Amino acid sequence: MADTFFQQWLDRVGDAFFSDRFEIFRAAIRLPLEITSEDGGRTITDTDGLQAQFDMWMDMMKTQRVTDMIRVAHNVQWMSPDMICGDYYTELLSNGQRIMDRFQSSMILEKRNDSWLATHVATGITRDIWPPILPN
Repeated sequence: MADTFFQQWLDRVGDAFFSDRFEIFRAAIRLPLEITSEDGGRTITDTDGLQAQFDMWMDMMKTQRVTDMIRVAHNVQWMSPDMICGDYYTELLSNGQRIMDRFQSSMILEKRNDSWLATHVATGITRDIWPPILPN
């Protein structure tokens, strides 16, 4: 069942990007949100910072003309009754053509008031994969 909750979260948030609905994205995140990448870690502490992160992804997707984002959960496990962790693969396509290599990320979701919220993301996107549009 943990894998179902995890995949539902991925699908809901993916849909938020394609409908440009920040409020859906915001409702799926618990602040502060920890993000880890090859460049190190950072913490988003407020809604303005989260909006900036959302806008960055929107800009990247528009720049690359992304028409589909396929995210598939795997290795999902219960950490406690109200916390799950898992890995997921992401593929970004433009009209059926892959625009970058598939990458793997990890995430922790915490259950609050019957909703699963992301608390930590270890993103697998790197400058080697998508160099022209990742911010410095």
